[in-house]
Amino acid sequence: METKRRRKQELKERRNYLPTVGIMFGLWIVTAGFLFLVDPQSNGAIPVFLLLIFASLTFTFSIALANTRRGMLLSTTIIVVLILRLLGMANLINIILLVSAVVFFELYFSKKF
Repeated sequence: METKRRRKQELKERRNYLPTVGIMFGLWIVTAGFLFLVDPQSNGAIPVFLLLIFASLTFTFSIALANTRRGMLLSTTIIVVLILRLLGMANLINIILLVSAVVFFELYFSKKF
């Protein structure tokens, strides 16, 4: 009885990374195709590109860091920097403030109480 319960718990805790890797490669292929095949001046190309980059980076960093929250924080930071560059507001001070806010956010939520 104990081994059956332990086996169920072990299967529940085990993560299967193969579907996530497949989704990640698929998103990168779609992003590369979008990058080469879509005119940047067309209507709505930039938001779709940023959304594809966000999804691709989120899956990539979530696998690389083995933590979904950290992967999402890192990809959100990169997307915000890209948006700031698009608006012409990406200077060193803004990037340092953004990175420090993300680091403090991560430290706050990773602290065990």
